[in-house]
Amino acid sequence: MLLCAGILPLMLSFICFNMSFTTFDVSMTAAMEADHLDKFLGLQLAMIAIGSCIGALYFGSRQHRGSHWRRMLICLSILVVGFALMRVTMDWYFVLGAVELLAGLVVSPLFATGNLIVREVVPEHQLTEGLSWLTTAGQIGAALGSLLGGMVIDHIDAHAGVMTTWMYTLAAIPFAILGWYIVSRKNPSAN
Repeated sequence: MLLCAGILPLMLSFICFNMSFTTFDVSMTAAMEADHLDKFLGLQLAMIAIGSCIGALYFGSRQHRGSHWRRMLICLSILVVGFALMRVTMDWYFVLGAVELLAGLVVSPLFATGNLIVREVVPEHQLTEGLSWLTTAGQIGAALGSLLGGMVIDHIDAHAGVMTTWMYTLAAIPFAILGWYIVSRKNPSAN
């Protein structure tokens, strides 16, 4: 199953961009605790989830045309910009919340698109296994994000932790491009 066209690059992409979420969580926790605003932390972090929920409702209500890989690249690119703007606005929590909400709009569509790619490239009898591998990649990324985020915060500060989030998401893009390239060479109709 792991040798199916595009699956390994897709998994690597999911590892990278999932690192950004937990790094953001631990960095914002550190920043808000330093500002003695930790009682508002849940609300601040919920803004991405609210945006993601809105994005899921919109994504799920539409019939999608075109390449799932292209959609994934667009969502990753928007998320890179969103995380970069979160770093810029992280000292103004109200503005940061608005940026989180807007960037969150692509989170659920990104996860759903990854699942659609798996459905497209793995044999039908291995679909559950393929989706499980993708979920595992996401969990590995989440664990690595917490680990590295904590190390960056301990050695530098929370601002540096938030800075890494867009870098992790940016690192996911070449893997997505590689996956799209592999799949399109094997199946030109995947474009």
